[in-house]
Amino acid sequence: MFRSYYAPLCDFVYRYVRSRAESEEVVDDLFAWIWEHRGTWVVHGQLRTYLFGAARNRAFNALRHSLIECRWRASVMQECVLPGCDVVGAVVSNDAEERLAREPLMLAVGRVVQQLPKRCRMAIALRWHRQLSHGEIAEAMGISIKTVEIYLARGFKALRAASEELRAAKE
Repeated sequence: MFRSYYAPLCDFVYRYVRSRAESEEVVDDLFAWIWEHRGTWVVHGQLRTYLFGAARNRAFNALRHSLIECRWRASVMQECVLPGCDVVGAVVSNDAEERLAREPLMLAVGRVVQQLPKRCRMAIALRWHRQLSHGEIAEAMGISIKTVEIYLARGFKALRAASEELRAAKE
């Protein structure tokens, strides 16, 4: 089973996570889980269908985990932008004026994205953080391309509205 499915599963997961090392780790974890549960593991249906479905679910979990890490890094970077932080130059751009000008916009974008529904946030993250195409996002999320387009349009509409509010507040 391992010899037959390892390489195709790695290629399949790579389309989601966009990292060869991470795709191999996801597939390794899947086979390790199967080995650990070999005494009670039962496949209903075809083995190939089970393996690819399990690999897809684990790829989604890896993407969710990377989003959590990104949020954590962003929060750490925001804390380091505060006056008196020793590592500002090491973590964030050296241009203080650029940082100060960009900070309110980044905070506003973050607030707007956090208010979007979960699936919409995921579609936006896959598009802009992982740079997946609409078709790849649809496949990763198990939805149609049209639904991906709707999610992205909703997100961009919310961001445009927030951008207009921010501009109006500046004026």
